Amino acid sequence: MLIEGGYKYQNTGSVYYVSASSNPGKFYFAVVWQSLIVCVSFYFGFVVKLKEATKEDNNNKP
Repeated sequence: MLIEGGYKYQNTGSVYYVSASSNPGKFYFAVVWQSLIVCVSFYFGFVVKLKEATKEDNNNKP
């Protein structure tokens, strides 16, 4: 939803909408945080997994 220019969340029954114009600090922090999570997930999901698979293949060679 950040791509659409904002996001919304619920807190104790109220729905809040955050956009770059309404609360720029919170919005840009969310953009940076989501980008960091994507990078970390990609690293542990693909890069480390490929390194481990390559290591296992090298250990199984005669």
